[in-house]
Amino acid sequence: MTTQVVSYTWQILNFITRDEVNSDGVTLSDAVVNIHWKRSGVAGDSSTASINGYTTLVAADVSESDFIAFTDLTEE
Repeated sequence: MTTQVVSYTWQILNFITRDEVNSDGVTLSDAVVNIHWKRSGVAGDSSTASINGYTTLVAADVSESDFIAFTDLTEE
């Protein structure tokens, strides 16, 4: 059995944002609450595959000092 090296790439397709209140009662404005993404892979034999997915986020445990609003996010 031969193990193939697979190279993956990620693409963000869409964000959903809204104001969220954390556990301290602070409103975190423009919080990302859902991410629609795509992961693609290319194997050593040039075969490809991809999958779309969704990740839901909750800001309840995010402190105000650690929070980054959507408009301040960078690709990194």
